[in-house]
Amino acid sequence: MAFQIIIIDDEPLSLADSKRVVEGLGRADITVQVFTGVARALEYVDKQQMVALILCDVEMPGTDGFSAVTLLGDKCQRFVYLTGHAEHLDEANDTDADAFLLKPLRERQLLRQITKLSKSLRAESDGDMLRFVNDGSKRRQYAVSIPDITHVEGAKDYIIVHTPARSYVVHHTLKGFLKEPGITGRFIRIHKSIIVRVESIRELGEGMVTLHNGDSFVIGPAYAEQFNAFWKARMLGKHKPDEEF
Repeated sequence: MAFQIIIIDDEPLSLADSKRVVEGLGRADITVQVFTGVARALEYVDKQQMVALILCDVEMPGTDGFSAVTLLGDKCQRFVYLTGHAEHLDEANDTDADAFLLKPLRERQLLRQITKLSKSLRAESDGDMLRFVNDGSKRRQYAVSIPDITHVEGAKDYIIVHTPARSYVVHHTLKGFLKEPGITGRFIRIHKSIIVRVESIRELGEGMVTLHNGDSFVIGPAYAEQFNAFWKARMLGKHKPDEEF
């Protein structure tokens, strides 16, 4: 599995230092390109099919890092801020970036990002990945691993997909979610606005479902009979993986 990494930083010394960390891994499956500005990086990325990881400075003349994520975020698997200014964290959390790292880049930080990326790509190649579009004007696409999903909340015209790491607000419906490839038999609706992944359920009691992460939900009256029949069949070993709920 090959990884193309791009580093964007207007400070030559910082750019060279980050590049040395990437090259210092000594991995033949990783290539690195460096740019001192977003415009040149965008020009390069537009000619590529998909970049694995973009490490981008925040404070830069012209197009800064916060603007860069809207231009480059959907052209890479992971977009990560790399900055020497911790005060940017709050603003960074309001963007579609995947992570926020402080300079200087350390090998441990880089390996952590590559590990997360590898996990995501493996899930995608195994057909265990869902792709969604977010609810903002940026229209960024999200790739979410199905085994990472704990539950899904429904609203009027969007859903919130919850994982241990983060939650994704996306254009979809609960009914549409249940029709996605790889979902049948792995998720069950317990309320008009809640779907849970079966393997994330820890215990049942008094009309409640408790997940392994501690979240608890009431089983809606309209779904109680269906859920109880499903759970009884599961406990008796009669549940079929392709059965719909």
